[in-house]
Amino acid sequence: MKIQNIAFCSNSSSFWDEELVNLNYTKKYPGASWLPYLAKYLDKLEINLISGKKALEKNILPEKILVIQELNSRHGRELINRGSTPFLIMSGESKLYAYYYYDFFNFLSRKFKFKLTFFDKNYKFEYFKFPSFSYKNLEYNNNEWDKRNFSILVVANKSHISSYPEGSLKIKLKWFILFFYKMISPSFIQAKSNILHHKRFEIIEFFGEKDELKLFGSNWDNSKIFPKYKKEKLTHIIKKLNPTIIDDKIEALKNYKFCFCIENTKIDGYITEKIIESIYAGCIPVYFGASDIKKYIPENVFIEGSKFKKLDDLYYYMINLSQVNAKKIIQNGFNFLASDEGRKYSYEGFAENIFKKVKECL
Repeated sequence: MKIQNIAFCSNSSSFWDEELVNLNYTKKYPGASWLPYLAKYLDKLEINLISGKKALEKNILPEKILVIQELNSRHGRELINRGSTPFLIMSGESKLYAYYYYDFFNFLSRKFKFKLTFFDKNYKFEYFKFPSFSYKNLEYNNNEWDKRNFSILVVANKSHISSYPEGSLKIKLKWFILFFYKMISPSFIQAKSNILHHKRFEIIEFFGEKDELKLFGSNWDNSKIFPKYKKEKLTHIIKKLNPTIIDDKIEALKNYKFCFCIENTKIDGYITEKIIESIYAGCIPVYFGASDIKKYIPENVFIEGSKFKKLDDLYYYMINLSQVNAKKIIQNGFNFLASDEGRKYSYEGFAENIFKKVKECL
């Protein structure tokens, strides 16, 4: 029977209706804008891209559906149980938050033809290159170096520890089960032991105190998450920085020399949109994260923050970086994203990769 639908199944309710093919809508969610591009490619084959929830509600014949499942989405599981084809399973999330998925990856992914996720030597799959920019809108940032602000950090203030929920007994019981499971989860233990949230606080304290940082993001009025021994000082600095929610991250980055790109955990292969977005904006990334970053991203397009023993040393390097050398780094970044390898991190490139896989299944 001819495939007529691709069902994208997500645990996030943001992708449960027709808006998932609307580019203006998906721009609000990091890594999601490949969906509208995939929808356009699928039009050539007269195949619709719909959400898993809508596929279930419309009672589409299961045999006519290929399932793209994000993490362990319940909509994907239900469609497959009804007879739909498990086409591709994927994840762009960290082990810090998707620990169950990674712990049971081999089991959850066993039926799927294609597996797209972050690197781990124990798994067999295709590496997930986080879709982070529009290739067709790629352009060199000509903003004058000397007129730019110094540095920027765009990140939400959140913890890996979820607070005790309000609501029904069922909700509370689920929270307790997950809370205790995390204590034995291999993926969570690995991620927690390499957590980088403290680095964000160090950057904010050091560069904020020097008035060399602009902070954007949500929940920074929640001082409960701050390290206790720095709580008073951080509260004062963050109040001075007055962080707000950013409307257009790329446009903001273009006005800064450096962007601190700090992953939530330091695990080989875990590289998110942060560094790619900074390169795309022509703002030099100062990267803290995967030790094997150079395996995926050329070393001449960013500054590896972890190679500096002290933030004083990093700051000295940054303030003494000449305009000539800065422009070389920015140009190298532009050249990388314009290359065939860089295109794989674009919305278009990511969608093209999945589209080719769809054609293999027809």
